Amino acid sequence: MFANIQNAFFWGIPNSRFYNNVFYNIGNNQGYALSLYTQTNYSSVGVEIVNNAFVANQGDVNFQSTSPSQLAAFSNNYFGTATGGTKSGTQGSSAINGGDPKFTSVANYDFHPLAGSVLTGKATSLATTFTNDKDGNTRTTWDIGSYKLGGVVPPQGVK
Repeated sequence: MFANIQNAFFWGIPNSRFYNNVFYNIGNNQGYALSLYTQTNYSSVGVEIVNNAFVANQGDVNFQSTSPSQLAAFSNNYFGTATGGTKSGTQGSSAINGGDPKFTSVANYDFHPLAGSVLTGKATSLATTFTNDKDGNTRTTWDIGSYKLGGVVPPQGVK
């Protein structure tokens, strides 16, 4: 999960994977959260951007010197505001544009989806790569973002 980072992610590592992340309020200095390039020694060719939630960013994915056709996958991502507003820009296939993500608490950076979230059941299975959410809960159905609906949040350690 990435939250409140004022600079964008400038990415040029081929065949990288962005799976089940939350990008919240990222890249306001540049106007977008993730910028992809294809140049000598700096290439986004073959990158996969799948099952991510792009939330409340000024812009989301910027194809600086590459194009969506050069990606290995660009699908099943959510693009919107924290309250469900829609976004413009290239969004790939099977995208969710707007609708309430119903996070537990955006103010506290708790991006667990609640019942009725537009993120639930909208992701594509990545079970051949991994099966657990960020809390370690097994994903039997796939939700967009870092957590599955109804997962158990592990207790915090004693400080």
